[in-house]
Amino acid sequence: MSSPEQTQLLFRRYQLAELFHIPLRDINLKALLDSDYTTTADDLGISLSELEQVLAEPLDERWQLLERRTPLPANTLRCAVASMDGEWINGHFSRCPIMYVYDVCESGTSIVGLRKMPEEAGEIGHQERVNAINDCQLLFVAAIGGPAAARVIRADIYPMKVRNVEAIDQTLGRLCERLSSGSLPPWLKKVMGQSWQMADWSA
Repeated sequence: MSSPEQTQLLFRRYQLAELFHIPLRDINLKALLDSDYTTTADDLGISLSELEQVLAEPLDERWQLLERRTPLPANTLRCAVASMDGEWINGHFSRCPIMYVYDVCESGTSIVGLRKMPEEAGEIGHQERVNAINDCQLLFVAAIGGPAAARVIRADIYPMKVRNVEAIDQTLGRLCERLSSGSLPPWLKKVMGQSWQMADWSA
């Protein structure tokens, strides 16, 4: 299961990649030797020690998956999460610069994608945002407007608006528990469609 610390690390790496226009997989200390190290930490709103921790963590296969889409495993829900910091569900669908993509199944959750959202506003922007997460079945947001929600639904993505700001791991953890319990509400069965073996499960 992806921890909040791992997700936060991922968010910081993404910020560095955006600041220096360097591919996510190439962000490391050597890539920043010619930069103003202190200014970089200030720009990210973190301390130098935190920045060093971000840069010291090696990239493995899990991080590199973020630059491409992966097939949806069997018996799995793919969820897009609007977050401004990689820890809380606190993003507005139309303004959040990044969508975090998680796979959720009975055994746990894993982060499988980091999608940069377009800056365009209005109907064009809404559609481009939908296109960026069109491999997802659920969308968790802090806020979403009516027209945007309609586009999300038309793409067969079920929008979930959290009532209060919640931690990503808590929300997806509850979803994981619901899946493992075998007692699913009708709306979740509909979202899962034919991808889940639930013939013996009751509502």
